[in-house]
Amino acid sequence: HHFRFCIEYLRLERIVDESLVPSDIAGFIAHIFWEQPSNFAVAVLLRAGVFEKLCRDPNFRTEDLMVVMCHLFCRSHATPRSLLEGPSGSGQSTKMKGVLPELPPLVANALREHSARVVEGMAAYQQGFARAFAKELGVDNTLPLSRVCVEPPLRSPSANDFRPLAVSARSAFVALSGHGDRFESAHDLCTGVRAELQIDPHLLPVVEPDGEALNSYVLDFFKHGQMEVLKRDSGVAHPELWTNLENFFNILRSIDAAMRRRAQSVQYRGTQTAFADKEVVAAFATMSAEFEIKWKAVRDGFGEV
Repeated sequence: HHFRFCIEYLRLERIVDESLVPSDIAGFIAHIFWEQPSNFAVAVLLRAGVFEKLCRDPNFRTEDLMVVMCHLFCRSHATPRSLLEGPSGSGQSTKMKGVLPELPPLVANALREHSARVVEGMAAYQQGFARAFAKELGVDNTLPLSRVCVEPPLRSPSANDFRPLAVSARSAFVALSGHGDRFESAHDLCTGVRAELQIDPHLLPVVEPDGEALNSYVLDFFKHGQMEVLKRDSGVAHPELWTNLENFFNILRSIDAAMRRRAQSVQYRGTQTAFADKEVVAAFATMSAEFEIKWKAVRDGFGEV
């Protein structure tokens, strides 16, 4: 059923057509395959026209696009010091030193809507599997941590007895708190199903904005390009800084190259592609070029860093 879910997801998101022929967006996703699920998130934003709306905003800056990329790639949690210290003492995370600004609502909403579709689809497959193989799965009466098996009472239940919601995929233990077979997030789905229905969270191609404070080290480097300042203020270890910035550079370069190549043919199988907007392609090219200048300056002076 996991394989069936994957095929159904690719079809519903128009990554492949009904004959399983890949669309233009499939090649883009494969171009940065090692960054799953963030590669799917970029594709979702492209398909939803989010980048077009972002780039056409009269107040748009390349930095705005960089904020989105920093939320998707090379993420690192904000350090406790960043959460406590702010330049103005305002207590607002979006203005704190070393904390990444929040995603624009337009972007966050698109990612949440995509996540809801994925979770709903996977939950439906899990429920169908649990019902079809109910006999083989047996009664869900084992506590999750102690693994103690709880036998049903010998007497017949009375009208006053507490009765949890009837569930098929949800863990019966979790259902005691009033949760049914409706799952609110990918995390809820992966942790709330019965033990026999183990779901690998890496199987779900979702990036869920959860409001958690993220480190702004990549964005800060994009602004000033000073490695020594990052080493002093970011709270990220120097080897990790170097590795992540190099990885981020390669990601931007790969996305830029993929967009340029596909933008040359704005029609794919007779349909306008997600890469037809020249402003979006130009914005990604500008962002990649600016980051490359700063990063290559650091790499060229490697002996001094």
